[in-house]
Amino acid sequence: MVKTVKIKDKLIAIGVTLLVLIIMLCGYSIVFAKYYAARNNKGIAIASNFYFNSDKLNKIDRLIDISSEDWKTDINWINENLSDKIMVYTNNERWSNGYYDFDIMIQNYDSHILYNQEDMKVGYKVEFMLLDQPVGAAYQIVSNGRTYNLNYEDIVKLGGELEGGSLNSDTYKIRMTLTDTIDNYKQARVLVIAYPDSPDYLKQEDNQQYLMAGVFAGTASMMELNIASQNFEVVEEYSDFNIKYVDYINDLTGYIYNIKTEGDVIKNENTAIKQEITVRWKTDYLSISEFDEYYDESRITTGVEDGINYTYMTIDVLPYTSINLTFYKTDKFIQEMKTGGQLYSNSENFKNLVYAYK
Repeated sequence: MVKTVKIKDKLIAIGVTLLVLIIMLCGYSIVFAKYYAARNNKGIAIASNFYFNSDKLNKIDRLIDISSEDWKTDINWINENLSDKIMVYTNNERWSNGYYDFDIMIQNYDSHILYNQEDMKVGYKVEFMLLDQPVGAAYQIVSNGRTYNLNYEDIVKLGGELEGGSLNSDTYKIRMTLTDTIDNYKQARVLVIAYPDSPDYLKQEDNQQYLMAGVFAGTASMMELNIASQNFEVVEEYSDFNIKYVDYINDLTGYIYNIKTEGDVIKNENTAIKQEITVRWKTDYLSISEFDEYYDESRITTGVEDGINYTYMTIDVLPYTSINLTFYKTDKFIQEMKTGGQLYSNSENFKNLVYAYK
């Protein structure tokens, strides 16, 4: 009888222990389930983030309603309500001829670690409009190898899709090409609007915070370039040593003519625009070396002024450039020095054999 009671007691104790364990396990399971759900929901939240950005366009506070067409035809409204509230970009290099490109990137990311997930493909529209009447320049939009003319009060409407899962972007160019002299050019602003249009929920009223805009204006100015100095190097040499110039130049086969330019400081030689200068010399007395670095890219012409034969070499140079051109004596040069002609009698006649000008 006593043993039976003890066995019952043990069974009851084991049952209670199992019940406690079950309750504890259930509690832990509930806690774990809540933790897992929280982590899972956090993961869903991160994956659901949407990124639509640009390297130049700025996000704006719904200053326009993209569902309406009115803003696209009302230039005055745009000028009054939009263009002074967003960033205006101008070129950072001087633009004095040819064309200038503004590159604009439309992106599916905010940074290299914040980008749309693989299942988040974004479709978008990007639209370009001239806010001012163009003067002295033509405007185009370049995308995927195609060029679209941008005319005043017209819209160039383009767009694309950016795949998720990695950093992706599309590039558009606003091309401004001078069609007149720099003095007749007047700046015209280009408005750019970009916004996502798929998935569909992005078109909803409370999702329009992704609208971006920017204004671009080409600043054109003629780069200042002047000829700072020019001279035969040999002139300085015989003057410094007080040597009779006839004796000095007779002993030399050729002469180096140095030209130095000055003007605006160039920040980047790869994008700076060169300007023309012309070097003129008396053809009967001198011939130029065809091995000089500027010769191959020069434009050579000939002409007659006041009965004197001249050769003209036009070259493209930057400010603060030193140019050395090598000239050789012709038979007439040598003969005149032997017979006491004008070159022999006056050193100024020798100095004036070559002249450079803009």
